[in-house]
Amino acid sequence: MFTSQVLKSVAALSRSPAVATSAKTSSKVILRASRRGLATSWLSSETKRLGPTLLIWGGFMTVTFGWPFAVKEFSLAGL
Repeated sequence: MFTSQVLKSVAALSRSPAVATSAKTSSKVILRASRRGLATSWLSSETKRLGPTLLIWGGFMTVTFGWPFAVKEFSLAGL
């Protein structure tokens, strides 16, 4: 009963002219943005965002897994 009312409401919304206009407008915006190199700007922004995090993670993993080897090398060298 409730689901049929929800489906009727969704069907009524999809027939309204406001939804059709907004869908057309959003597709034009996506098309226009894709011509300007949206993928390149996204890639550079993601690199800038994730770069420091990946460096910190890599440093943490190096220290976490590498300290036993450093202790072994320093103890063999007599330092």
